[in-house]
Amino acid sequence: MKRIESSGELYDGINKILAKSSSVCTNFFLPQEETERSLASGDLFVHHTDSGILIYRRRETYYRTYFYLADPEHPEMEPPDLPAVLEIPYRDRDTTAKNAVCGFAETGFATLFHRFRMTRRGSEPDGLGTIIPARPDQLDTLMTLFRENFHPYAGCIPTEKELADEIAAGHILTDMNASGLLHFTKSRTGSELRHLAVAQSMRNRGIAGGLVQTYLSLCGSKKSTVWVREDNEPAIRTYEKSGYKADGMKSAVLIYGNN
Repeated sequence: MKRIESSGELYDGINKILAKSSSVCTNFFLPQEETERSLASGDLFVHHTDSGILIYRRRETYYRTYFYLADPEHPEMEPPDLPAVLEIPYRDRDTTAKNAVCGFAETGFATLFHRFRMTRRGSEPDGLGTIIPARPDQLDTLMTLFRENFHPYAGCIPTEKELADEIAAGHILTDMNASGLLHFTKSRTGSELRHLAVAQSMRNRGIAGGLVQTYLSLCGSKKSTVWVREDNEPAIRTYEKSGYKADGMKSAVLIYGNN
């Protein structure tokens, strides 16, 4: 596994794989700004194989794993020095991505859970709750909410610095007592709801619904998407009440080294 020194080195490696085969399977959908940030901090690594490349993005205690593979049924892996999390998105008809799930399972990855994506087409929400943008002085409380409600490796928990940046950007919503949070990102065509959590002692009080309604008011007429675990029935009900519907995209989330 070798540290990637520049974006040129990264994309040269990707282009070489794409030139070798017309049917390359990938899960590398990391936004450009996050890719550049990881390159600048020295947190992107690559492992070259006969059939493609594995890209490791180092987080504080684990790696997020990405790939470009011409033969996803037989990925060749160099065991990393930290636990590695891998998410493979697919539609039901996508046998190549499903084969990748099986292939990585053969290398030692274990399935943690499955998710599916829900989409809400742009329209005005029914109403707003008493929700506010998070403040910098709430960072510690919100960091605790993240750690108590999401998997330490597979939950995409931001670092404290990343959370501070997201608060400053207005991408974290909370209630007056910071007993719930909603994290979202924006793009030119819409937005994605990344995290939704409410403290255990404050559930069933309408906080989650209020967070979603306020978020949707910020989306306006643009499309919103959210990925949700298949077994998270309370979250699924909350999203359905807000107008989200399954759009056919699914994913398998796997882990290597610590389950």
